[in-house]
Formats: sequence, structure tokens, C-alpha cells
Amino acid sequence: MMNSVSRVRIVITGNAQRVGFRHRAFQAAVALGITGKAMYVDQSLVIEAEGNDSDLGMFISWCHKGPAGSVIDNIEVVAIEKLHSKSFDIVSGVLAAKPLVTINV
Repeated sequence: MMNSVSRVRIVITGNAQRVGFRHRAFQAAVALGITGKAMYVDQSLVIEAEGNDSDLGMFISWCHKGPAGSVIDNIEVVAIEKLHSKSFDIVSGVLAAKPLVTINV
């Protein structure tokens, strides 16, 4: 039976920075055939992950534990539109969820 493909946004709050979470998420994703990206946004780690539902479920379970040294305070998983990405990327730096300055012209 064919397993359907989904994409989710996983938002992780807690001690997810400086513990290798993005790198370990990359390794777990590649091992499971998951595509997407991992990035820090403000004080959270945001992972977009796409794959078949079974593998995606295993990846989400891994995210609930994270790598050694991480402490997960909260994890939110929301279904988002599939992008049919071909790789799993680590986005460098910290992105701001909201602009620092808004200028109306």
C-alpha cells in the first residue's frame, strides 16, 4: 500500500540552540528520506519536513526527544503545503519572525 506524502512545520522551543539540534535533525531526516529545512527563528527552532507519513511520524518522534543536551519545552506540529523539495537544508543564522522595522511608503 502506498504511503501518502505530507509536509509539516515543527516549531520547537526550549534549549534547542547550541546543542547541535539542526545538524542532528539533518542526520535523522536524511536517514529517513525526509526533505525540508531547519532554521532558528527568534528563540525557536523551526523545521519544515516533507516525506511519507510513516517516516515523517518517526522524524517528529525524534524531534520530541532531540539530541543530547537539548531540553524541549514545547513542540508544535502543523501541516503545510507540500513543496516537493529534493534535499534537507540547514539554514544558517537566526531569522527574525517579524521585521525589526516596518516602513510604510
